[in-house]
Amino acid sequence: MKNIYFNNYIKLILFIFINLNQIIITEEGIFLKSINLDYTHALALINGNIFIIHKDGVAVYNYNFTIILYSYNFDGYPIIPSEKENNFTSIIQCDDDINQYVVAIIENVIYIFSSRGQYLFKVQNTFFSDFITNSVYTYYSFLYYKYSGTVYYFIIAYVNNNSEIQIIEFKIDMNNKNYEIKNETFFDVNDFTSDSIGAQIFNSNNLACFYTKKVIIDGSTNSIFILSLFDIERNFEKIDETSLFTYSIGNRDNFLIKSVINKNKRKAIITFIHPLQRQLTYIDFDFDLFQFSNINYPADCNTGTKFLNINYFGYINNFILSCKFEESISIVKISDNSDQLIISNDRINLGN
Repeated sequence: MKNIYFNNYIKLILFIFINLNQIIITEEGIFLKSINLDYTHALALINGNIFIIHKDGVAVYNYNFTIILYSYNFDGYPIIPSEKENNFTSIIQCDDDINQYVVAIIENVIYIFSSRGQYLFKVQNTFFSDFITNSVYTYYSFLYYKYSGTVYYFIIAYVNNNSEIQIIEFKIDMNNKNYEIKNETFFDVNDFTSDSIGAQIFNSNNLACFYTKKVIIDGSTNSIFILSLFDIERNFEKIDETSLFTYSIGNRDNFLIKSVINKNKRKAIITFIHPLQRQLTYIDFDFDLFQFSNINYPADCNTGTKFLNINYFGYINNFILSCKFEESISIVKISDNSDQLIISNDRINLGN
């Protein structure tokens, strides 16, 4: 296999694909290595540790996978026993200046860890009782919002089974080890064509939700890409709905939409893909100008894309788009502060 050499940021990029291809990235390059873990979800922590939730528990490695720092098997019972729980798994780290907790949702359970990956406690939840059941893609946006003392606030946004945008704000009291739903809001959207919502927080208390819905133009069926804004502190009052552009899809629907925002909360990359087309599209949205610059079709992440993810790395001011194919993965580096959006595009052969 060909090794590809980048700067130190490369070790953070492809942990999202460990469960699919068992890829390990270090500062020296990219290589294949079996770690015998199923249903894995990985996160590079702020301190450099690698946090991995897998079928049987949690493993926390040092930055180059040479040492297992913590390992938890939770009494020997699988915490992700099937594909259903795997689809409802997500990890984030609180980007505050105090405790930087790691929070993982695995369907009906919330797990709390320290900034270093040490297990602290878990609580039950009831978030996904009305999650859409007839979708192609099972995906929800999970965001850290703020903290006040020992209480931390989070937001989940998804399309529910009534084709509504469902937004849940919940809080976790880290001292009392409990959680509570603070707000739960529903917004009806006629003729959804996306299975998911790309949600991000900007300007301190505004929630931006990107999604698509169907529209008939001159007798032809199209999809409109929508940005809706909500005020978090005013019980998710809807502020605005803006149609960004029209996307021709015929009678097709079931778009997967994912998004990521930069550190200063001013620019976001929103990706979307259709299962029949398998064609990846993304836009970059500037919240200061309140406009997107381009509709992009990255050549090496286009036809045949099976899986995608988008991450932002603040210390190099770049977005990293990763696209999974049958036998390879493409890494697209997108500039945060340049008119030249795609600044590198590299294909990694997975081999046999």
